[in-house]
Amino acid sequence: MEKISAACAMEWSIELEKGLRSKKPGYCIEVIKQISHKLKRWSMEPSITKVISDMYGMVTGEDRLFANAILLRLSDAFCYGDIEVKRCILQVFLTELHYIYKKGKLYNGIVARNRVPNYAELLKRVTVVYNTGDLEAKCLTLRLFGCWADLAKDSTQVRFLILTSLQSQHVSEVKASLFAAGCLSRLSEDFACIALEIMICIMSSAERSSDVKLAAVHAFSKLQCSSSMTIEAYKAGKQILLDLPMEDIKTEMLLSLSKLASETSPLLPEQTVNDFCSLTVLLRINLLLSFLCHEYATPLKAGALRCLYTLLGRVSCYFLANKNVLSVLFCIFDDSKFPLGLQCLALQILKKIFSNKLPRLPIIDMPDLSKLVVVIKNMDTPKAKRGLALNLLVNILCFIHETGKDYVSSSASCFSSISESHHSSPSVPSTSREYHSVLFIRNVSLLIMDLINSLVRKMICCLHKDLISMKNLNTGREPLEMKKDLKVLLSLILCLAHEYPSSGLIAVGSLRCIVRFLCTILHEANTDIVHETNAENCLACVEASEKEVGAEKNDFAFNTVNSVGEQIAVASEILFSVCRFATACLNLFHEKSSITSEVVHIFKDLVDCIKQCRHSCYYSTDVLCFLMCIYVCNGFGENESITLNILNDSDVKICSHSNTCLLHREFLALDFLKMMLNRGNFWEVYRAGKYLCMQGLWFSATFSFRKLIDEVKSDYSSYWIKALMLYVSGESEIKLLLFPKAGLELISSFCSTNDGVKPFSCNYAESVSHVTENFDLSAFGANLARICDRFFSSEEVLEASGVLIGMTYFQRWFVNLRVKVLHIVMEIVGILSSFKLFEEKFNRFLKVDPQNATFLQDVCAYACALCRLSFQLNHLAISYDLLATSFMDIDALSFKNISRLSFCCSTLAFCSFFATTFLSCPAFRDFTSSGVSNQGVRSNAKLIQNLAERLWDIDEKMARKLMQLILTTGEVRHVLCSRTLVNSSNLFDNDALSSFLSAIGSNIFIQANLKASKDAEVLIVYFLQGLKALRDFVMKWMELPSSIPKYFFRVRECIGSELFIFNVNSTKRDELFVRSGSQLSLNLCLQLKNASPRACAGISKIYCVLAVRKSDRFVGGDNKSSAQAKNFFQAYKTEEMFILSEILMDFIRNNSNVSNKKFQDATANVDLQTTFVCFNPNEMGKGFSTCLLNASQLPEGSYAIKWHSCCVDDNGFYWNLISMNSGSIFTVKNI
Repeated sequence: MEKISAACAMEWSIELEKGLRSKKPGYCIEVIKQISHKLKRWSMEPSITKVISDMYGMVTGEDRLFANAILLRLSDAFCYGDIEVKRCILQVFLTELHYIYKKGKLYNGIVARNRVPNYAELLKRVTVVYNTGDLEAKCLTLRLFGCWADLAKDSTQVRFLILTSLQSQHVSEVKASLFAAGCLSRLSEDFACIALEIMICIMSSAERSSDVKLAAVHAFSKLQCSSSMTIEAYKAGKQILLDLPMEDIKTEMLLSLSKLASETSPLLPEQTVNDFCSLTVLLRINLLLSFLCHEYATPLKAGALRCLYTLLGRVSCYFLANKNVLSVLFCIFDDSKFPLGLQCLALQILKKIFSNKLPRLPIIDMPDLSKLVVVIKNMDTPKAKRGLALNLLVNILCFIHETGKDYVSSSASCFSSISESHHSSPSVPSTSREYHSVLFIRNVSLLIMDLINSLVRKMICCLHKDLISMKNLNTGREPLEMKKDLKVLLSLILCLAHEYPSSGLIAVGSLRCIVRFLCTILHEANTDIVHETNAENCLACVEASEKEVGAEKNDFAFNTVNSVGEQIAVASEILFSVCRFATACLNLFHEKSSITSEVVHIFKDLVDCIKQCRHSCYYSTDVLCFLMCIYVCNGFGENESITLNILNDSDVKICSHSNTCLLHREFLALDFLKMMLNRGNFWEVYRAGKYLCMQGLWFSATFSFRKLIDEVKSDYSSYWIKALMLYVSGESEIKLLLFPKAGLELISSFCSTNDGVKPFSCNYAESVSHVTENFDLSAFGANLARICDRFFSSEEVLEASGVLIGMTYFQRWFVNLRVKVLHIVMEIVGILSSFKLFEEKFNRFLKVDPQNATFLQDVCAYACALCRLSFQLNHLAISYDLLATSFMDIDALSFKNISRLSFCCSTLAFCSFFATTFLSCPAFRDFTSSGVSNQGVRSNAKLIQNLAERLWDIDEKMARKLMQLILTTGEVRHVLCSRTLVNSSNLFDNDALSSFLSAIGSNIFIQANLKASKDAEVLIVYFLQGLKALRDFVMKWMELPSSIPKYFFRVRECIGSELFIFNVNSTKRDELFVRSGSQLSLNLCLQLKNASPRACAGISKIYCVLAVRKSDRFVGGDNKSSAQAKNFFQAYKTEEMFILSEILMDFIRNNSNVSNKKFQDATANVDLQTTFVCFNPNEMGKGFSTCLLNASQLPEGSYAIKWHSCCVDDNGFYWNLISMNSGSIFTVKNI
């Protein structure tokens, strides 16, 4: 367990004393700076309680003793040290003052009054410096009093000194005293009343200097001790603001009033915050607008704008936008009289306003967007202003679309000035209501493309000035800025395409000219240097390519570039950007189901251009991703096929069938991989292999990793590549069993060394037959056992790697779940493979002996087996949920991938669940064991509700039908939010989704009939229908493409937690024992591991469950070694984690106040004695608590404490925390 600051205090105090006594020049200052960082860390930790003291073996009060010793040593050094020491010590507490401001009245740090019992002695020692020191010493002392405001707020002597210094003739002393007065006014209301009057006099005095008045204005913003005091100060400050003669002081006063006003709401009672803000925010904004609308000096208007920006940032949830605010801001950014900085600030405020969605903004208050368009189109507009204006325009258009079409139609009249600038028209009738809005969106898209056109021209022309090589492209200031600008513009057009897909189509259409020109450059350069190919240059330009989306343009007329190397560098850079942008647009079209023949034609032209290039940079992962995306999104009609000239001179017809598409994508990937390997581009081969795994292209992925095994240099990489190769080869063997002809065709392509050969030896009709052939279900099940061994081998390699064992928790868990799924599928296939034999037996049974008990027992045996597999599949579905919610840094795509796997398991569980309904019928009660029957009753509602929750976002009607199976009332409601925390509506494509919904609907029908029937023969008929429906679904499900989540390739330590358990009543804190029949009293410390400070700051509470059961008793010894930390994957640990996470989730959902409960594990039928704990972690993720664990029912012996923790982040997402150490062992003694 890591030491807390309080446990290190004695050591710190001794080190400080030695440093202060040292005669070494400068060492004293260095030691003071070191203690500053330590005190800052100490302040972030909670106050030390007796529980925490006992855990760290500290004497009660030890932390306060040494904290006071450190503060006294610093005060002595302040008294007797030179001026440099005094300044350094003041800086220590000024740093602490920033933290005090951040925490406000919740501050309980190192200089909080309740943690410094001898604060009077501190003040006494420092006061000596004020009385005996020179002017600078006095000023430093006054500022130190301000930092110690919580200690000095009730000291009459300190108050007297501050008020006395306010009358000083020295400006520096008055400024220091104002600083101290402001700090005390935050905490003491009676002193704040005096300080307010003095500050008003100072600011109103004609004799005071401007520096003193500015210091008074700054201190004025700290009059926040109470809501009444703050409101009174705000009113007085508002009156002073109107009377102040100097514009610079007015500006600062305006900023102080804004800070004062924005800090008012936290001081009010919670129930009045909303009412107060609704009433006062508009008044504050009107005050600021009055300075913007009238003829005030520019600095004052700048201050008003900054205040408005600050105010919107702090109380944006209460801000009510109106026409006055928008019109004033639009006038400012369009007025050339204002400095450029003010115009940009006005645009930033407008962007912040529209990012808040403005639900109450009336349609008539929408601003005139023509001003924005004029600014953007004007080439003389400064770059910063044009960029902000373009950002704002896109934000407004996205806001309009999200809010409703009425905004679009009502705003269309404002767009006519833009529409006239282009002669093209959308394919919408001019009489249509949406004509003007569609035309405007089109022209805005073209406007952005014009800017991209201009930017790309500059990037090409820049070569003539200062670009010598690719290195200059990466390091030169101007090229870097242009690359950033290109990325921003492409991000904007992609953002616009999310709301208006036509924008993306326009952009991609405009890209064709860019691609043609770039490919021409690369082709000519490739011809010129065909005998002098520099592979390192190629690799450099690939590595230099930015991530994200790419570039675009229309009608290019580029100047000729002289240097071939420069041509390759810039052309490759832009080409990669184009490919990434086109891929993003195509994925967007696919998600929105807007793939049409027009879309296909545009992307086909892009593919043709890229194909003609054949430069070495063509064989990169970015281009491969784009071409793969073309294949994925090619289907725009059920019975249509698309012809694309991509791979070679012959046409390749791609059928809309997903598996046929998968076959051709495999060949395309193999072609790319071979060319990459020929050029020695191994990093690109790895990147491509990673992408192929995420796409489920297992044959080509196996080829890539197999080729890389001999090329890796380090043991670390060797283990990782070998594990990947074993996993993907297992997946490819599954595909080989499903599609043997296609698989053999791909395998034969592996062995081909001639890259110029035709990649397909089968024609279109044969390729379709390869993926639609009927495979042998029995043989498939028999071979799955052998394939599972490959997955086990992959996990064993990761386990044997040593260095990887602690960084592959996710990977091994994912592989383990995959193996479990395959084992269950193997059993299901074994049952289904005898379907015809079972059907023949049933026919004989009807003819010969309808009451044959042996046959009925066989039927029930089949049903019991399916019932058991159904529960296991539901268990796996929840296990996938647990996997997805146990890694806080997981990306959205990986989360979606795992959610898809979870949905598949849940659906397959329900499709097997008809067997449980069958067994619960009275006709088969004598043939069914009571254990199976009870298990079905307990799991019925859970299994169905599990699937219904996942299905709610996909098909609410179907989800309601599911819930009707378990609800007796007429009302159907969605009780819980989605278990996977994401919208499930886009998990699958239409074909796969229809298969799932069809299977679910069929099983609902079958289960309804099973419940309504009583005759055994009729029940068996429906049971056979269920088997047939299950067989059909399993066949379709196995053909669905599988993939690896992107997070699988993130090899590093995962975020988790450690729990340290100590006995309260034992003299030995590590010894855990309890008397028989008593409860175990525990002190607990929970620490987050591998979590960034940002992640820790986003967690306010951590929940934990501790559990024990009789079966955990150790027979031989106490087995203390089992309690050692194990932060790597263990399969049995995930089963324990599954049970405890379900218990903990139920506890949190039910918001129970009961600390001890009994829960029963449905699978093991064993009672768990549990207790629940809540931790309030500090900013470093460490929390402390206590609990009682009921061990009164446990017999004498040693037991392991199981535990699991979770947290809820700021976004309301529930995350499980992986346990990085095992629970402790405690002993029950019969004393």
